[in-house]
Amino acid sequence: MNVRSLSRFLSLLLLSGVVLSVLRFHSVERASAAPASRGGALPLRSDTTDAWAHLLPYLDDEPHPDVLTRWQTWMDDPLDLNTASADRLQQLPGVSLRQALQIVSYRGTHGPFADVAALQQVPTLSTRTYRMVAPFVQVRPDAEEASTSAREAAPWWRHDWHMQGLLRAGRRIERARGYTGRTDVPYLGSPYRSVLRLRAWNAHLDMGLTTDKRPGEPLQWDPTTRQYGADHLVGYLRLRDRGRLRQLVVGSYQAAFGHGLALWTGARFASAYGTPQTLLRHGSGVRAYRGTNPHSYFRGVGATVRITPQVDATAFVSHRNRDATLDTLQHASDIVARSLRSTSLRRTTTERQYRRVLPTTHVGGQVQWQAAGLRVGLLGLYARFGHPLVPSLRPDTRHDFAGQWTTHWSLAAHYTLSENLTLVGEGALTGPEGRAAVLGAHADIGRAATLVVRGYAMHRRYDALDMGSLPGSGGAGSQGAETRLALTVHPHWTLYGALQQTYTRNPQFRTTRPEVATRASAAVHYDPHTQLHLRLQGQWRTRDHRQSTTYPYGPTVPVHSMRTQHNVRTHLRYAFTETLRFDTRAAWTYVQQPDGSETGTLLWVETGYAPLARLSTNMRWTLFGTDSFESRLFAYEPDVRYGFSVPALFEHGQRAHVLVRLDLTSAVHLEAKYSVTAYTNRDVIGQGRDQIDSSRVRNWRLQLRWTL
Repeated sequence: MNVRSLSRFLSLLLLSGVVLSVLRFHSVERASAAPASRGGALPLRSDTTDAWAHLLPYLDDEPHPDVLTRWQTWMDDPLDLNTASADRLQQLPGVSLRQALQIVSYRGTHGPFADVAALQQVPTLSTRTYRMVAPFVQVRPDAEEASTSAREAAPWWRHDWHMQGLLRAGRRIERARGYTGRTDVPYLGSPYRSVLRLRAWNAHLDMGLTTDKRPGEPLQWDPTTRQYGADHLVGYLRLRDRGRLRQLVVGSYQAAFGHGLALWTGARFASAYGTPQTLLRHGSGVRAYRGTNPHSYFRGVGATVRITPQVDATAFVSHRNRDATLDTLQHASDIVARSLRSTSLRRTTTERQYRRVLPTTHVGGQVQWQAAGLRVGLLGLYARFGHPLVPSLRPDTRHDFAGQWTTHWSLAAHYTLSENLTLVGEGALTGPEGRAAVLGAHADIGRAATLVVRGYAMHRRYDALDMGSLPGSGGAGSQGAETRLALTVHPHWTLYGALQQTYTRNPQFRTTRPEVATRASAAVHYDPHTQLHLRLQGQWRTRDHRQSTTYPYGPTVPVHSMRTQHNVRTHLRYAFTETLRFDTRAAWTYVQQPDGSETGTLLWVETGYAPLARLSTNMRWTLFGTDSFESRLFAYEPDVRYGFSVPALFEHGQRAHVLVRLDLTSAVHLEAKYSVTAYTNRDVIGQGRDQIDSSRVRNWRLQLRWTL
């Protein structure tokens, strides 16, 4: 680490300390007058997007967009505490499956919850967890009393409808070479991105439509290529809670079962600083899909039926075409698929050659039995491809799946052994040779500590469609163990720790030997009251580092070495009033590689201000400096509702954004965001068709949401 980087980092820490001291002085005088809040930090009174931002201290700077989209959806239509199943409650932030089952058991013993605050009466639900959950749940009036007149006037499928729409448009102001004609293969579409979401639902019916036109993709109506407007188009119709039918989904849907070894097409969130509950998971079954990821969903029909009070059965079938690289065998006319396309971009004539050329069919189902704290599920899945999968001959692909069909089987169990101890496990068989297993335990040690341990082993070939995996694992052919601890040493102080060890036996990309990775992290959270939040986090990671070296008159071979990285950051949040909030963060990273070391520093200052009940703003200024891309730093930043922004900051420069939200009426909301990143040491940004001949890049987004 050079002297300049060290002095810069020490200056940032000193500045944060001074600010903390000043704010702490004010907080002591204002603590008695500060109003209470149901969240972990005092929210702005007209905040429509950041009401869940207090979750970020318990997650990471790289949250999964599907997870945030689900939580934001529940902000618009919160879960009903008196009707939601344990599977749905377990998807709430910070809630384990054991806690979800205890919520269901508590309302069965003591009757329906009178209000959201009554959730604090559940014995194992901490105050911190309650604060994280509160923005996403509600207690609706008694269904029998609230809807008697509605049922008399109209059948169930006609009354109590809610409708919601979203229209978003945005673009990068600077034009890349792909749009200027300075390349042989230009982009076919405009640089604009537009998203349209429509949804209508009541207590039993739910339907939705999502279209997404990404930058560079053409917007056209061409039935011959099955493009109707935007390239990404998904929709669904869902029927739920009608007699024995728990749900029926027609159209686009996701499927997640067990712990995720055999089938998990939903979000796979892994965080170095997450709460212990994030380590163990339980699939929610079939769920309607309205996102913008073109790969993480099925298209067809899925249904869940309650056979007996203890037994549920789920069946689904899907058929859709996937992006793939097709090839013809050298000595035959057979067409094979060399690989599946994961980038999903369809901007040029070359990229559109891979568009939806591999028909895929999936048929599967699960039977689940539960009673007396024990839940067991048996899953079966059959997948068939229109062309055989034959991967290219490379060391890192010799364990890839090859063939035209495959099967997945799994047996998952969840057992609440006692009030403070829960055990989970799953075993899976994939294809003729693959096998995988995971075991985990969740323990509450007294009222102050939570410990979670997980171990797994996946001795199998790579999953052709990436349908089953564990968050944070090394992929197929890997094994490892991880443990996480949360310890409340004082009502205002909480300690978090995590340790993970991973061994990957199968060669990865551009390597010929096994890989070992270790990660350790620790965090200290200080919450004296709802106005002030302070945390200090650190992480240490080491893993094999591969570089391609070309020798004279010889082939290009990988050279292995060890790569070590240290990350440290401190974050302060302080709410002056109900209308003004202040955040600041200082971060530092140190990367040790065989050819030298690199450092990176980052400082950002953010304010949230709501001058009017219908108007709120968020502004941030970020200063960053790194030696290269290897020492880059990430910083999640607020965005428009259902938007997502985690810029990777590297080299030297600064970034700023302004986000404005205006409630035109109680049902119509307008949001706008403008951001700019300026570099001090470069005049060209990006490369190839994405290259911009400028030292800065600017973006804008405009979004309109309405509810009926």
